Amino acid sequence: MTFSLHIVQPRSWPHARMFVDIARSIAHSLRALGYEVASDPGEGAYVQNPHPRGRALVFGANFIPDVPLPADTIIFNTEQVPILPGSAPMSVDGVAMDEWLKGDYIKLLRRHVVWDYSRENIRRLNRLGCERVVHCPIGFSS
Repeated sequence: MTFSLHIVQPRSWPHARMFVDIARSIAHSLRALGYEVASDPGEGAYVQNPHPRGRALVFGANFIPDVPLPADTIIFNTEQVPILPGSAPMSVDGVAMDEWLKGDYIKLLRRHVVWDYSRENIRRLNRLGCERVVHCPIGFSS
């Protein structure tokens, strides 16, 4: 199987570069497991509309919930899932951290396989109707 890794970066959000190291670690781990990685995320490997060669693995998909993705796309969720909608203790740019739960992003997570770094996130996403969530911890890869 071949994977194609994609990082989404809206023009107004330069912080998407944070995904590069996570994506590189995942790419290295996939190769170590014997998979081919067709596109390796690095500097400038940001996309708005992924057109993968192989199975797409998308980082930052919360920025493209209205973009049609191939049915077998994997979403790597790095968002913290609050206990209940409305319970997020902080906001970013005046928007509560859990606002994405009320929007199209949660619908995207329900449609696709999701890899998530947090077992607690997985439990919470399951309660929100996301049934295909897999634990994929972030860690060191040599």
